Amino acid sequence: MWEQQLAFWILAVAMGAAAIGVVRTSNIVHAALFLVDERGQFLANRGAGLFDGYPDPAATLGEAILAGTPRPGGRVLVTHLGVGLADVVFGRAILAAAESSDLGVALPR
Repeated sequence: MWEQQLAFWILAVAMGAAAIGVVRTSNIVHAALFLVDERGQFLANRGAGLFDGYPDPAATLGEAILAGTPRPGGRVLVTHLGVGLADVVFGRAILAAAESSDLGVALPR
């Protein structure tokens, strides 16, 4: 996604290996907060060249929740590489929350 396609206040969750490249590196670098689901897995994949140019994550999702990390102004981007079932559960929860609040934009596939 190009930077101008992402609203300044957006929470973007790139889920699974198929999402690599969907959110451009410039969006990650300029994010107000960048989180991952599992630091070791992310760093191993970055070391293998799958996330070239991505910065170190500020925290994991769990760490941010436990620390009560406030939502900063600006984009919050999350790379979620969890197991397939976690992707389904996490994705469904995000979709349900967005639909119930009439939020979000359907993107073309």
